[in-house]
Amino acid sequence: MNTASTSLWQRVPRPDRANAGMWAIGLGHAMTHVYTAALYILLPFLARDLGLTYSQIGLMLSTRQFMSAIVNIPAGIIVDTVGRRSLLMGLSLLGVSVPYLIISATSQYWVIVLCFGLMGIATFLWHPAAITSISEMYPARRGYGLAIHELGSNLGDTVTPLLAGALLGFLTWRQVISVTLAAGILVGIIVLRTITRIRRQYIEPVPSAAKGVGYLAGLRILAQNKNLLILALVSGIRSFTQHGLISFLPLYLVNDVKVPAVLLGVYLAVVQVSGMIATPISGTLTDRIDTRVRRSARSSPHRQCSRR
Repeated sequence: MNTASTSLWQRVPRPDRANAGMWAIGLGHAMTHVYTAALYILLPFLARDLGLTYSQIGLMLSTRQFMSAIVNIPAGIIVDTVGRRSLLMGLSLLGVSVPYLIISATSQYWVIVLCFGLMGIATFLWHPAAITSISEMYPARRGYGLAIHELGSNLGDTVTPLLAGALLGFLTWRQVISVTLAAGILVGIIVLRTITRIRRQYIEPVPSAAKGVGYLAGLRILAQNKNLLILALVSGIRSFTQHGLISFLPLYLVNDVKVPAVLLGVYLAVVQVSGMIATPISGTLTDRIDTRVRRSARSSPHRQCSRR
């Protein structure tokens, strides 16, 4: 058993210059989750300071998720038809940072609700541009690249509660937002510079974007794909459970159990750490299984001819 696990671990690709682009995209994805994960930790203290009810908190969070839902399909169409993936990823990081800054400076409830909605739009604008960039730059390592992209979100969701909880022992929730924002801007600049440089090396200029009747026909085919719809349904059920837990667990722990901020950060980090370990392994396995399936599909016609 130890030999098998050691062999599997040795086959997992390590960070190097050849896959710097996917790691940069994963780091950018981590930053979009850092902002959200910090808010979940800060939410009980924000609500207490502003005197918000659970219904008002629910409306804030629902607004964010609703705006994320309605922007998903249009964002994918924009990425396909316009391209400019690096620009869209930059707009996503900027679109998260500006509302975050406003939240740290206001006490108006409806302004905060609006900021949550804008953050929802900006956060999910990242995914179509980032995922298609990974597929273009690393077609032979697509599964591993997508796993690194998901690892970034797990890393942001795991590390941020620990840091935010520790900072709350010395700073107010507004000051923690300012620290998080400063770190996010610095990391965002590094990420975007790296992604832009790597894309120039790996990707030829696209002669024309997908447009017109052919693209709409492709959308209709996707809408009729039962496997895709089932996958979307399963993803929705997973998100329903995850967001329900991660949204109100901090409120329960702080308001009812009286857990200190540091321990709250530890609890939320534990929820995420298993995903951080599993994603690179699953991505590597996906690439290997996909390669074997394709080889088998190519060889099967020859076998049938030889039998004849």
